[in-house]
Parts: sequence; C-alpha cells; structure tokens
Amino acid sequence: MNTIKLSVVLSLFSLITKSQTCFNQGNGSGGAYNATTNTTIAGGSYSFTTFNINPAVLVSITGTVPLKVYCTGAVTISGTLSANGGNGTNGVTFNSGGIGGTGVAGGSNGGNGIFSASSASLPGVSGSGPGGVNTNGGGWSGGGGAGYSAIGGSAGSSLGGFGGPSYGNINVTNLNPGSGGGGGSGGLNCGSGGGGAGGGVIVFNSGVSILIGAGGLISSKGGNGGTDGGGSCGAGGAGSGGTIWLAANTLTNNGLISAVGGTGGVSAIPNSPYYGTGGNGADGRIRIDLNATLAGTGSVVPTIGSTHGVPSTPLSANITSTSSCASANSGAAAITPSGGVSPFTYSWTPSAATTSVANNLSTGNYTGTVTDAALCPLSQTTAVGSGSSPTVTISGSNTVCAGANLNLVANGASTYSWSNGSTSQTLAVTPTANVSYTVVGTNTASGCSSTSNFSVSVAGPTLNVSSSASLICAGQSATLTAATSTNVTSYSWTPSGNTSSITVSPTVTTIYTVMVTSSSNSCSASSAFTQSVSACTGIANAVNAAMDLMVYPNPGNGIFNIELNQTSMLQVYNSLGQMIASKRLEPGKNVIDLSSQSQGLYFISVMVNDKLVIEKIIKN
Repeated sequence: MNTIKLSVVLSLFSLITKSQTCFNQGNGSGGAYNATTNTTIAGGSYSFTTFNINPAVLVSITGTVPLKVYCTGAVTISGTLSANGGNGTNGVTFNSGGIGGTGVAGGSNGGNGIFSASSASLPGVSGSGPGGVNTNGGGWSGGGGAGYSAIGGSAGSSLGGFGGPSYGNINVTNLNPGSGGGGGSGGLNCGSGGGGAGGGVIVFNSGVSILIGAGGLISSKGGNGGTDGGGSCGAGGAGSGGTIWLAANTLTNNGLISAVGGTGGVSAIPNSPYYGTGGNGADGRIRIDLNATLAGTGSVVPTIGSTHGVPSTPLSANITSTSSCASANSGAAAITPSGGVSPFTYSWTPSAATTSVANNLSTGNYTGTVTDAALCPLSQTTAVGSGSSPTVTISGSNTVCAGANLNLVANGASTYSWSNGSTSQTLAVTPTANVSYTVVGTNTASGCSSTSNFSVSVAGPTLNVSSSASLICAGQSATLTAATSTNVTSYSWTPSGNTSSITVSPTVTTIYTVMVTSSSNSCSASSAFTQSVSACTGIANAVNAAMDLMVYPNPGNGIFNIELNQTSMLQVYNSLGQMIASKRLEPGKNVIDLSSQSQGLYFISVMVNDKLVIEKIIKN
C-alpha cells in the first residue's frame, strides 16, 4: 500500500457534526489510500481523496473505535475490509474455560467461559454491549447469542443462556456496534466456551461513488462462540453483527456486504439436561444512502434496513432569537437549515414546537434540532433575552378644522405601524369628523412593541341651508336661510349676500353657495343649495274661460281654492303621473288640502260635459 503516516490521516473533522449519521465527504486532506498488500487500518475518522483495496488484499480494522472514511472521490473495494468480531476460544477440559472474543471498530467483547475442578454448574460471563445482557450460560447451558437488530439466539435452558435483547433502529440513526455473546456454563473440570465478540462499525461516505468489485467484501460479522472442549458443559454464544453505513451519489455492489451474526459454539452433549450449544448472534444492520438505484449483482446480508438520499452539501443550520418582552412570553427562536436533504423536521427543547420557529417563549436557553430526510439531526442553542418595550407617544394638535391638514408624529420606537396601514413616523391626515388614530411602535433591537392612541376633535360650525319654497315660478321670490350650530362672525353668499338670510328671484334653477366663519375658533364651513324654478306656463290665478274655472292661491302652501259654475270631478296628480287625490266639485267655491304632500309641482284634472281641463299648481 502507499506509505501514509496514519497520525496525519487520523483526525476528526469539524464538518462531521453532532450526529454520527450525517453525510460528509471530508476534505481529502489525507490524500489517496491504496492497499496493494494485506495490511491493517486503525479505527478512527479519515479524510481521503480516494480509497482503494486491490483484489485478494485483506485490510483488517484494529482498535476499539469505529472506522469512518470520508472521501472527496471514489471508493473502490475489490479485496476485503474486515471489522469482524473475534471468535471465543474453546474451553479445555480439566484445564480452563474459553476466553471471550475481542471486538474491533467499536464491537463489544464476548463473555468468558468458566472452569472449576470442584464446583458444579458455574455460570459463564455475559457478553459486553447492550445486546449482551444476561447472555451468560447457567445450569450447564451454552451462552446466549447477542442481540442487535433482533433478539439473540438462546441456548434453551431455563437456567441461563438466554438470547440478548435487541437494540438500535432500522434507520441506523445511531451507529451501534455489535454486542458480545455470553460465555457458557462450566464446572467439575469442564471448561466452557467463550462468547464471540460483536461486529464493528464501518462508515464510508463518498462525494462521487462506491464500488464493491467482484470478490470484494465489506464485513462486520459477529464472532463465533467457542466449544466446551468436548466436555458436558456449555459452549459460548456468538456475537451480533455490527453496523455498515455506505453513502455516495452512486453505489455498485458486485461483491458482498455482510453484517451477519456469529454462530454459537457446539457442545459434545448439546441436549437436556445440558443445553450445551451456544446461541447464535443476531444480525447487525446495513444502511445504504445514494441518489440512484443500487447497481450490481452482489449480495447484501442482512437485507438493507434503510436507504436515504445523499445531500450535495452537508446539513448546516443557523439559529436566531428575539427577546421576550416584559409584558408577555413573546420571545421567539428560529432555526434555518441549509444543505442536507429536504424535507426537514424540527423539534425544540424545552419548547414543544415542531416547526422551524418556536413562538411565545419566555427568557432562557432553547435548543432547536433540525433533521433532514436522510435522518441527519443538527442541534443549535440560542438564548432568548429579556427585551424592553418602548414608550410610544404621538404629538400633534388635538383639535382641527374640518377638512384641514394635520400631521401626527410618533416618537419613542425604531419602527412604526399606524392603524391606516402607514409605516412612516409622520402621518398626514385630513379628518372631517372626530376620530382616533393608533400607532404600534417597535424597538428593532428587542423586537418589543407598544401601542399609543391619539384622539382628534374636528371643530367648526355645522351648516344647513333651507329655502322658504323649494320650487318657485320664474320671477317669484324665495328666502334662503343659512342655519349654523355656533355663533359665526361672517356670512358670504355667492353670487351675493352677507347675512344669514337672503331673498332671491331667479328666472331659472340656480345654485347658491354660502360660507360662514365661526367666532370661537375661526373655522369655516360652506354649503350649496339649489333653488328650483319652473316656468309655470298657464298657472297664474286666472279663470278658465270655457268652464269659469279659477284655482288660487297658486303657488300655495297646501290649501287651494277651486271655483267653478257647475258640478264636476277633480283628480290631482304628482309630477310622476300618480293620482294622489280625487274629489267631487260642486258649483261655487271648493277647497282641496294638499298640506300632507311634499313641495313640488302637481296637476289637477277637471272633467265637465265630456271636456277635460288640466291645470298646474305648485305647493311650497
């Protein structure tokens, strides 16, 4: 192999963040690794440009820590890379119990067998690791196999040699090594077998590709249990398989990827009452992450438990916070991921929020965790401080003339938001009625806000213009009167006039405008009034020659006299042509009352001797 100083290559990288299963291709600082003859590589974290094992070359992993290899380039394994757990040794009758196997690359050791020349049925030693619990053989039984992805195999005796419990999860979010099998039960000069060690942890992350060539092997097998030396006691249980995680854009397997459990040791007398055969170890787990379909004709044992995408850049995150204001739990914290594989999930401690932003926080420290679709979690912590709320004020005049311009100025904060949507510090308004304005001021540094209200009263006279007759005949007169709510100092009519009332005699419909000025605050008000004028052709007080018909007064205030020299029928119509009254007329003077009707033009219709006479009347 190439000459490489492992002291230079062995290093932990800052890009390998807070989770063991976060993809990272490293920086290539260790150069190229090329194994051309059998050799060893110590467990640890490495960053290479490329990694290669030639055909028929064995590279054995040593040491107690997992092997993690991060490559900027391609990984090619045409030989064998082994993190197999060590086998338990055989017991020797009349001499000694077997020794538990030694784990590498994080794999846990197997439990020792037992020997005694005089005592009967002594229990062996349980294997190490979470799956090695209670795997020691007892009552002449073999040791139990270690558990990992499943419960380890049992020796079968009710007195001992139970299979170890399962642990870890199918997604391999933690890189758990294999656990050791238990040592068998021995005594009375029978040496029991030692338990096999658990398989280790192998990680390869490549920024390009991983190829296991024909005849290539990546193995993290559990160690086998030792025999009982031909006696009638217990053999050792086997260790469980370890963990293999491979991640690259593309991966081709023409060889074998294996993390199987070991085989329990055999016994000369395997059945009741001895149950001397050791239990088999449970299989480990294999996770393969890639951005394409797994290629090749090779095998994966056990089957792949989890597959996820590979990010183009490693997951990173930025966390920010805003202060909690004194009046409420109004703080917030936000974590923003970049890189990784979307979609993302979120969690917060101590908040129960499950989104990227945690709201309604009190002061204190908060940890946000973002996990990408490749199950890479990244946690960051931020402090939510105590923020001060601003004292917001509004300056301006509280009284203004109707329609006049008014500037309101907010002070005391960094930014402002008015009730009408404006975000400027100064609000220009033109109120026409009493109104209240609200502004929310926010301190940018603390994020805290306060609200201020400002009431404006609109001053000035209210003005109403009326006429003594809303409709007059051309040339007649009407009096226009300007009524105000307050004392005024002046009246100004257009086209002319300077008193509260003026008399007008227009010949056509005319618009008159009056402006008044208040004596209390100098505010002005104006109003326009339209005086309607009718030509009133044929309406004058006259006698209809044909019928001796007279209608007076016309215009009138609602009571009209009608004189004629014969009996007739009277009908009254409004300007819309709707009949509003009818009455039988007798010779002489008759009275019709239209005082309940509105002012305006009306028509009377009188039928005498089959002749219809129509006249216009005006009610003021």
